[in-house]
Amino acid sequence: MLRVAIVEDVEPSRNTFEEYVNRFSNDNGIDFSVTKFCNGSDFINAFNRNFDIVLMDIQMPGMDGFQASKLMREIDNDVVLIFITSVAQYAINGYEVNARDFLLKPLVYPTFEFRFKRALSSIVSKNDGDTLQFKTKDGMVYLLDSEIAYFESVQHDIAIHSTKGCYFTRTPLKDIEKMVDGKSFSRCNNSYLVNLSHISKVSKNMIYVMGDEIVMTRTKKTSFMNGLAVYLAKGNN
Repeated sequence: MLRVAIVEDVEPSRNTFEEYVNRFSNDNGIDFSVTKFCNGSDFINAFNRNFDIVLMDIQMPGMDGFQASKLMREIDNDVVLIFITSVAQYAINGYEVNARDFLLKPLVYPTFEFRFKRALSSIVSKNDGDTLQFKTKDGMVYLLDSEIAYFESVQHDIAIHSTKGCYFTRTPLKDIEKMVDGKSFSRCNNSYLVNLSHISKVSKNMIYVMGDEIVMTRTKKTSFMNGLAVYLAKGNN
């Protein structure tokens, strides 16, 4: 599920953008979580790398869209930013805060759909196609392989432990292992597939990932440690 923030001081416009996101979701089969803010201050107070796309109105009372975007970029330089404005000239300043696109009011759905789809493609294509997608009970989840710390088999589900949170999928671990083949993942036991780049410590038969302790079994330890040694030898430390 992709997380969208709508920052717009005019309520009818906020509702229209939410309606457009929901329509895009229904038309394209992609799930979104939408959070609305009526000013820049409320958005910044709530922001903590917790959105994938931000639709930001430029002209708002108090903290305007540019000010809010500059503060946002101090926290997260990767979130996709789309400016909303009724004055096209304002969009030029979007380069200062790495805005991906802009939407010009009054807005019609076909224009929104085109620009929103383009913004979405920039998320999926980040890092030269290293984005992985998983079907969860809450919809599709898109994660960079570098954001995933480890996969854990939990009964009939696979828990995806990532820097963005924990998600559950029914995709078998053996299939996920094929998905990440050639990347920096290795099994330390039958139930865990670990991203070597997230290991903070190795101690006897334990590895530490994102503060969690994971056991290395005797049958997997040799191959796992050999893989880790090769990974570190390539300068990935």
